[in-house]
Amino acid sequence: MQKKVLIVGPNFYGYNESVERAFIKLGFSTKVLPFLEKDAENVKEKISFHLTRKKEHFFHQKKVRFNKLFISVYDGYKPDILFIIKGSVFFPESIVYADKSINILWMMDSIFNNPNSYSLRKLVNHLFLFEKTDVDRLQNEESIKAHFLPLALDETVYYPINNSKKEIDILFVGALYKNRIQLLNRLIKHFPDKKIKIYGHFFSPLRNPLKFLFRKNKHIYTNKNVEPDQLNILYSQSKICLNIHHTQSVLGVNQRFFEILGSKSLEITDYKEFVANNFTQDDLLWYKNEDEMIQQIDKALYNYQQMESIKASGYKKVVEGHTFLDRIRYVLDVIK
Repeated sequence: MQKKVLIVGPNFYGYNESVERAFIKLGFSTKVLPFLEKDAENVKEKISFHLTRKKEHFFHQKKVRFNKLFISVYDGYKPDILFIIKGSVFFPESIVYADKSINILWMMDSIFNNPNSYSLRKLVNHLFLFEKTDVDRLQNEESIKAHFLPLALDETVYYPINNSKKEIDILFVGALYKNRIQLLNRLIKHFPDKKIKIYGHFFSPLRNPLKFLFRKNKHIYTNKNVEPDQLNILYSQSKICLNIHHTQSVLGVNQRFFEILGSKSLEITDYKEFVANNFTQDDLLWYKNEDEMIQQIDKALYNYQQMESIKASGYKKVVEGHTFLDRIRYVLDVIK
């Protein structure tokens, strides 16, 4: 009989479906139960959110409804494997209830930055973490065994687009934290004659309309998030795709790292141990400080034809060993 897996994770850029596709390729029957963390799902919830005086109560009740739904879906589907991504809306008692399956938690963020996910660490059968320092910390501080499981490429979403014109010199897509904006503004000053495009949500136009109307560099900064299909197109149109990691990525790398390589674009990223252990500067370029970042971008722009072999090598390496299929195979090897 075909094994069944129930995948429960945030409704965030299709990662639930990326995991699902990997399980399907490996012969599993699948069901996905998505959740929204701190957001309203429909008009009724939005009205309720704006009318309530206690926002914490609103989100608690939302979690109550989700956990009831989860129990109902779990009982109806009867999965052999419960695969949870992040799990920030679960009550611990829901995990305890789901005792007929092998229960797995994969953290795509640091478990120590997510108190609710952290509360599940001893309740699941297997714990997988994207950040290796979290694995070591849990072992050293609490004798909890976890496995290092990096993020991955979904090659059905991020792939090369042949004959795409390189209309953008430098592209950055991601959350625009203060330190990133400072770094990107230095980049803009250093390359005034280059076409630079930056996408990311950093403030609400409705909450600060004057700041939105009179913001600097309107032609460079686009104050919005980008969906995966459009992002793959942007990667293909860019000579250089810049990747800047969040501070929670100490040894590990973010999702962007794999997606850029999967689109067969030239990636320039800040140095991480995982990068150096699995890739070389024949696959992508990295930097250890701001000056090196500028130097690497200079080198790439003015020797761009020589970058083709690097792009091809990085693409080959990521599709041959760093896909969601590779990650789920590893998970199954561990739990068997």
